[in-house]
This record gives sequence, C-alpha cells and structure tokens, in this order.
Amino acid sequence: MPLRHLMLIFIVILSWGFSFVATKWGLLSIPPLLFGALRFATLIIPAFFFPLPKIKFSWLIIYGMVMCFGQFTFLFSAIYFGMPAGLASLVMQSQAFFTIIMGAFLLKEFIRPQTLLGLAIAVIGLIIIGCDAGANATLVGLLLTLCAGFSWATGNILIKKLQPVNTLHLTIWGGVISVIPLIICSIIFEGVTTIKATILNMNLTTILAVLYLGFIATLLAYGLWAQMLSRYAASIVAPFSLLVPIIGMSSSAWFLNEHLTTLEIIGSIAVMIGLCINVFGYRLFFFFNRPQ
Repeated sequence: MPLRHLMLIFIVILSWGFSFVATKWGLLSIPPLLFGALRFATLIIPAFFFPLPKIKFSWLIIYGMVMCFGQFTFLFSAIYFGMPAGLASLVMQSQAFFTIIMGAFLLKEFIRPQTLLGLAIAVIGLIIIGCDAGANATLVGLLLTLCAGFSWATGNILIKKLQPVNTLHLTIWGGVISVIPLIICSIIFEGVTTIKATILNMNLTTILAVLYLGFIATLLAYGLWAQMLSRYAASIVAPFSLLVPIIGMSSSAWFLNEHLTTLEIIGSIAVMIGLCINVFGYRLFFFFNRPQ
C-alpha cells in the first residue's frame, strides 16, 4: 500500500478516534437526542450531491433507524450519563463480536475457534470494566455503550444483506433519514423548552463539535474509508480500525483529562487482546503451523 493511502487511512482513524472527544464537548451543553439530530442534520444539504443507495426505500429507513438513530442515541446517551469518552471508544468495538455472533445465527457464517477465544477474552475484559462501574464509568453508561455496539453490528449485518450497495451513500442517506425521529424523540423526552434554550445558547465549541461530527467524522472519514475498501481487500483495511480506541483513549486523556482506574486498564487491555485475536488470530495460526 502506497504511503499516500496509508496517510489517508490514518486520517480516517484520527477522525473517528477524536470524534469521541468532540462528542463529549458537544454533550456538555446539548442533550443527547438533540445532539444526534444536529449531527445528522449537517448531512441534509450534502446528501443532495449523492444519489440514493440502490435499495428499497424501506430498507433505507430500517438502516437509518438502526445504524444512525439507534447507534448514536445509545452512544450519546451513554457519554451523557457518565461513560468516559475514551472508554466508550473501546467498548464500541464490541460491535465486532456482536457482528460475528449475529452473522453466525442469521447468515449461517462459520465462527473460527480463534474468534471464540478472542470473544471470551474480550467479554472477561468488559466484565472487569463493569465490576469497576462507579469509579469512572457508570453501569448505565457501559450498558448503553454496549447497546450502541449492538446497533452498529445490526447495521453491519444489514449492509451484508443489502450488498452490493454503496456504503457511503447508505451512510449519508441513513443519517438524513434519522433526523426526523431524533427530533421527535428530543421533543418528547427533552422538551421544547430545553431545545429552544440549547439552540439559543450554543457556543463556538458546541457548534464546532456538531460540524466536526457531521463533516469530518462522517462525510470525510466514511468517504475515505469507502475509497480504501474499494481499492484493497477488507482484510487489509479493516485491521486499521483497531487503532480507533487507541486514538480515542489517548485523545480523551489529553483533551478531557480522563484517566482510567487500574481495573479499567486491565479490562481495556483484555478487550484489545480479544479484538487482536479476532482480527489476527487466523493469520497467526497458519503462520505458526505452516509447513517448514
């Protein structure tokens, strides 16, 4: 892979990793449902420069409700209710294992022994983090983040079912679809008074956070990611996503002064080991068992 393409992938990883910091900044003054609506509202005008994905409109609605409305309602609520942004970036990677499990049950995909080992280690890590709930992360925040990971995984399964489909177009229009239900839920659960007060008192940091998530973390990052996936096999590009929680946790420590407890560090290491076994375990197995 040329250095230029490696740099583009690294831009994507930085964009996604830092998005958790931007989310935390935005949620300091915007309630989660309204924040989600504002994030995806930034895609409305750009969406008209991209064609609708070539799928039934009903599937587009389902995808938007699961991948955009569901995932980010859970994630933003989790961080709003006390989940550290850096830790959220790691726990969100549970989507990889949810995707594997759902793929096995719904798509009859085979699960390798290395994947089961990685899953077991990652679950132990999540249990360790959960046992330390209250130190930094709340149990509610942890559970909501896992729900966000499950929504992400459900979206992944839908993408597999809808292939061939342009994932960038699907992401953009799925985001646009989610704006109306997010606004409705914000009115119901957060209230018109809160919405008015929030919009009238938005500061520069809040506005930049919304714009960052809409244009950088979504349009730019997903656009580049889709371009790289079109050029290279998923097995080459996908492992780079393991760097997202590393960027997320390090940037959260730097910009948000988040520091993990000893148990959270141990749990995080276990989750990362589990993820690495899931991604690289099959290759390592054949490497060490290749004919001499």
